[in-house]
Amino acid sequence: MRDVELSSVGHWSSRQSNEYRTQVRCKGSSSSFDGADAGVSDGSAAKARGAPSPTTFDSRERLQFWRSVLENAAASEVAVNVCLPCFVCAHRAGVWEAPSEAVLSSIVLVLNLVGCFLEGFFKSTRLLSQTMRRSQVANQLVFITSQGVSEGFLNVLTSFPDISGSAATIALSQGTVRGVLYCIAQLLGGIAVYRLGRDVGWSCAQRHWPAVLRFCGFWPIFCRGLVLVSFLAMVVLGPGSSAPPARGGGAVGLAGMEASPGGASSSPSTLPLDLHAPHLQGLANVRIVYDEYTFTVPPLALGLLVGIAMSASGAVVATLFCSMLFPESSRPFARFATNLAATVLTLLAQARVDPSDWRSFVLFKFATSFCGALSAFSGTVGDIVDAYWGSDAEETSVDRVMAKKGWLPLISAAQNLFAHLSLTLAVMFITMASAAVPREIFAVGAASTQLRPWIRDQESFPWHLDAASEV
Repeated sequence: MRDVELSSVGHWSSRQSNEYRTQVRCKGSSSSFDGADAGVSDGSAAKARGAPSPTTFDSRERLQFWRSVLENAAASEVAVNVCLPCFVCAHRAGVWEAPSEAVLSSIVLVLNLVGCFLEGFFKSTRLLSQTMRRSQVANQLVFITSQGVSEGFLNVLTSFPDISGSAATIALSQGTVRGVLYCIAQLLGGIAVYRLGRDVGWSCAQRHWPAVLRFCGFWPIFCRGLVLVSFLAMVVLGPGSSAPPARGGGAVGLAGMEASPGGASSSPSTLPLDLHAPHLQGLANVRIVYDEYTFTVPPLALGLLVGIAMSASGAVVATLFCSMLFPESSRPFARFATNLAATVLTLLAQARVDPSDWRSFVLFKFATSFCGALSAFSGTVGDIVDAYWGSDAEETSVDRVMAKKGWLPLISAAQNLFAHLSLTLAVMFITMASAAVPREIFAVGAASTQLRPWIRDQESFPWHLDAASEV
């Protein structure tokens, strides 16, 4: 058993060394910190030092943790479904056009691999900062930020249902073998870059600790600013419709582009709301009536709020189920259960969308945002790698909330890998059998919306304030 040098992630003073004892064990063991001298209770020791009690500390840390998860999930929703489409989607005749299925498949692969690298990076920073986070504010900042990025941002960024859909598209257009190889490349490539991320994260925390601290201090500000700027832009810009709705009339609908025979649209789209269907412009004709005034909610802003709510709720549910309800030893199977549930819910949501119902947009965002955040590709890859090569025991901010259940079975790294590969391939074949996808979907300029007839285009209306007529 080798000792781990902790001076690179925070220096202990002689007084702190006398007050605290640290037990750090390497591969296959845990890192623990009790925060009190032997023979002195936690409460009395904290009171003598004038510091908050362990219970108060845990409550504050949990609040910061959940805030970080929500902020990261919201920022990831904006980055993936608003910012990214602006760079990869074509904007012709005032309408956003989805990229071809070939481009979408490549984007899914790149996002999953990048997410696995970041998962490994922040797993290392989380392990190196968890031991002293109760005595060092800097370590607590790194610990909470690392958790928030993994549980919030990366849960939304990476997705299992998208792998199956992209693999089915490749299999239908280029052959089943290439579809299977696409799924295998996702998992094996994720394992390789996760290992690389672990090494890079460990090296940065050891050699560039001030830079890691600066990033962790800047990242929450960046997330809030990105969400706020995007929301304000959608409120100010809004869809450029030419005619307002009749007062008191018009049903809530899916705001989109009314295509003309020449390929133009009657109302231009300003900002995208989803990578797979960037032409959608949110929910139209949603009004708030107050006294004699009627406020029409901006469709884009409301659509963004729906997407953020779906992503944030999916990340929260995944965290509650995988991190708070079950212990670390049962987390691989718990994560497999959430991945399975997310894939099934995606298929059900896509099958039940009614083009004549305004809830089409909500169900569409449920399938893409909620189910995408509920599944965790990067976290699954991390479970496989850590189970095979070993890792220090990991602490979370929600460990002491409730007694964790131990009735989930334990699975090895090979079983976990085989289970997820089987799940992905099964969904790929189901999608191939049920979806009538054209063989020419990889042709240049083919839009993914042509493959999704359940998305309804409807005239959208601008934000306006009307005085209601007196009765």
